[in-house]
Amino acid sequence: MCDGIAQLAEYDRLAPPNVTIPTRYYPPWYMLHTPHNPPLVHTVGDLCAQLLTPGAFDVARVLRLGAYGCFLDGPVGHTFYKLLDDKVGSRDDQSNPATILTKTAIDQLIYAPIMTVVFFVFLRFLEVGWQPDALLATMDRVVPTLLANYCIWPFAHYVSFRWIPTDYRILYNNVISVCRHV
Repeated sequence: MCDGIAQLAEYDRLAPPNVTIPTRYYPPWYMLHTPHNPPLVHTVGDLCAQLLTPGAFDVARVLRLGAYGCFLDGPVGHTFYKLLDDKVGSRDDQSNPATILTKTAIDQLIYAPIMTVVFFVFLRFLEVGWQPDALLATMDRVVPTLLANYCIWPFAHYVSFRWIPTDYRILYNNVISVCRHV
């Protein structure tokens, strides 16, 4: 293991300035707080939801939700929350109620509606392929989903923006999401 760390340190030293290579050992649970956890969380959440409800088990649905977490929710969410932390408020006022409420409002009024539409369109695309009416076909589900989310997420995001470090925010959001869906 020490040889591997020494090699990483050497690669890090030789890497261009805009490329970073980790030079210390990360424990196995480290990946849970990175943008790589949504595929796992979406998959586990859907597995739990399907196991707790009677009916046929849909493997394709589990894979679709995992794909959504992998290709959209993880990377987009991670980038969005990093950007939000960088642009709204300073590093010194992250516990300021005005900063927290501003971040929550931006999340709920801009990010949530967009990503809810993206969620339904992406899943429909994976189910039936591209169709010109994909957006219209999913719109009847968007408003009820947003209204249900508004019962949970404003408070959950207040907690998130107040006490959860940015690197753990996606994991926190995914745990809340799994609990909501199960």
